[in-house]
Amino acid sequence: MGACSSLSSHKFIVIGSEHYNPLGVIRSLGEAGIAPIAIVRRGQYQFASASKYIDSVYLIDDYNEVFGILDGYKDPDCKTFIIPCDDVITSILDKEFDKLKNYFYLSNAGAEGRITLYAEKERQLILAEKHGLNVAKTWAVGKDGSLPDGVLYPVITKPVYSYDDWKQDYYICSNEFELTEALGKTKGPVFLQQYITKKTELAIDGVSVNRGRCVLPAIESTYTYALPDYYSSEMVVSNCRDEKLRLSLQTMLSEIGYEGIFEAEFMVDENGELWFLEINFRNSTWSYASTSLGMNLPLLFARGMLDGKFPDDSEKKIPENYIALAELMDFLQRVMKYKMISPLEWVKCVRRANCLFFYNKNDKRPFWNMCRYQVVKVFKGFFGR
Repeated sequence: MGACSSLSSHKFIVIGSEHYNPLGVIRSLGEAGIAPIAIVRRGQYQFASASKYIDSVYLIDDYNEVFGILDGYKDPDCKTFIIPCDDVITSILDKEFDKLKNYFYLSNAGAEGRITLYAEKERQLILAEKHGLNVAKTWAVGKDGSLPDGVLYPVITKPVYSYDDWKQDYYICSNEFELTEALGKTKGPVFLQQYITKKTELAIDGVSVNRGRCVLPAIESTYTYALPDYYSSEMVVSNCRDEKLRLSLQTMLSEIGYEGIFEAEFMVDENGELWFLEINFRNSTWSYASTSLGMNLPLLFARGMLDGKFPDDSEKKIPENYIALAELMDFLQRVMKYKMISPLEWVKCVRRANCLFFYNKNDKRPFWNMCRYQVVKVFKGFFGR
């Protein structure tokens, strides 16, 4: 067995923005004794880049600056692992896969541009239906913005692929007038989908290697409350027990040939039925909960890429009612914006949570940096400056 069979021999690069998604990966690696290199797109304050676990950090303004930095970490004998943390950088790297694959282990689907191809939401819906998952009825919008025939209202507009501010292009429309108005606001191409009243949402975070032949759906997160235009920040985390669902995910990822960390999202309707939403071919914000439960997805990806499979004891039994909470986002949404709970009730939610995504007693600086930023933001807003 060569010297590079040991994970400690390899470098790890985490790429993302000042967000708690890459922060979770940085902490996952750091807690395992691996100090990653972080390439972080600048934000309004230092957050992910403030983690104590980082070996070295590169602050950039544009993701296209990444390639000049990666040139310094090319090693064909002991490849560097790259963990992308948003859809934009995942696609940028995917389109250059042929130039990177001899020097780096990174998310891929076996051919240059193939992840980007399957990141298209309509393509995913066709594939999901083929593999036995429930998919809501969809309609295509004309390239000139014209509406299709036979639209059944209400509908929701959904971006065809991820682009900057794509999450702002979701609109629920009850009639043609509202739909026409919404299409005039969207920043990128969208399609229409039957709007199904949701009870909650469910997300599965996992990792896939060996061209999708080895898939581990590590955690299943079910939201404890629903918001009309946003996802919940509190969830109950459990094992994925639905064997049919596990098989559908595995066969989908196998057909794509995907290798990397993933997140699959589903809506749960009022009857408890699951409806496929999308697969994200990159690390998600919730993956740190998997690390806290002994299933470190960045490490499992690395081990799986080296061995072609996961260790036999990779999947751990999750305790009942294990709660994860993105506490600061929860406060801004559930307390400040929607006034669903009081500040005191929120404190109780924080205290009962088993996993927090922002505060970490061993890595406090990102949390306090964000708190200072939010206080200054409120202060400026109060005084109109």
